[in-house]
Amino acid sequence: MLLQPHFLLVSYPVQGHINPALQLAKRLTTSYAAHVTFVTTATAHRRIIQNHPHLPFLTHAAILDGYDENGANSASDSPTKKMIRFSLAGSKSLLELARSLSDHGRPVTCIIYTLLLPWAADVAHQLGIPSALFWPQPAAAFSIFYHYWLDAKQLRTVVYVSFGSLLLLQKRQLEEITKGLMESGRPFLWVLRKAQREAEKDFVIGTEVIEDERGMVVEWCSQVEVLSHPSIGCFVTHCGWNSMAESLFSGVPTVGMPQWSDQPMNAKMAEDVWGSGFRGRVNGEGLVEAEELIRCLDAVMGEEGEGVRRRAEEWREKALEAVREGGSSHRSLGRFVEEFSGHVSQ
Repeated sequence: MLLQPHFLLVSYPVQGHINPALQLAKRLTTSYAAHVTFVTTATAHRRIIQNHPHLPFLTHAAILDGYDENGANSASDSPTKKMIRFSLAGSKSLLELARSLSDHGRPVTCIIYTLLLPWAADVAHQLGIPSALFWPQPAAAFSIFYHYWLDAKQLRTVVYVSFGSLLLLQKRQLEEITKGLMESGRPFLWVLRKAQREAEKDFVIGTEVIEDERGMVVEWCSQVEVLSHPSIGCFVTHCGWNSMAESLFSGVPTVGMPQWSDQPMNAKMAEDVWGSGFRGRVNGEGLVEAEELIRCLDAVMGEEGEGVRRRAEEWREKALEAVREGGSSHRSLGRFVEEFSGHVSQ
């Protein structure tokens, strides 16, 4: 007899990691009736409970992270001691949670989605991460305004600009982006996070951006919804993997401005392998100048960009086909669940 598999899914507590992990959890519970315990830090856990409806077979567990319910740091010792304590307590808590679930008759398969680093609890608080989880509820009402703004734009004409949840750009780079967007003559929606504004307090986007209907600057938006909007014609991105995957699923070509980690590789893949975008070339200071940004936008959205746009759409069809019932991704996940269902029954 096959028993219901129980997966322990652990996520790093920021939006870019939580979202895909939750999507995997929901797929496992709704499509395969597997039980999933979703684990992250207490702060992120509270946001998930507030923002996500209950699903059958999906339960949540939290690792204490040193913050109280109001988001205040309740740790009284030094950051070093706190980090060591959190690291040990976090590891011990996970092991005890898995052991407890097994002792209560639920076989557990641990999927370590991403490691919980000792300082992970501070991320949402110190870096000012705006997201569906860490952004206040009024953002939902505010989103109506950028949706109305996008609805008024023509098909595939808007440049969407966003650099993820963590990246902070230099003031000089912000100025070059502003200049390039304004001189390109194309409408644009730019996500400029609060943390970025506070890091460069003397950076002020010119009043022409506010007064000109072509440009709209927001502190947060639902990226998946924006990329799926028919008015979006290009995505200027830092090339984080989530952003690249979302652009492929949406069929939106990219202009890459990578900074670190896997981002340069992802930008190269988009330009040289997928053929779905271009990478902005940097000058001697490591900056993408306004003229280079304009060149890339023209290459993607102009007449010569027809091939790039066509390949982006082709990748969208391939991605959607893979996750449809019977698709390669759907079959692989099904085999994964079946394998462990058989394993836990023995």
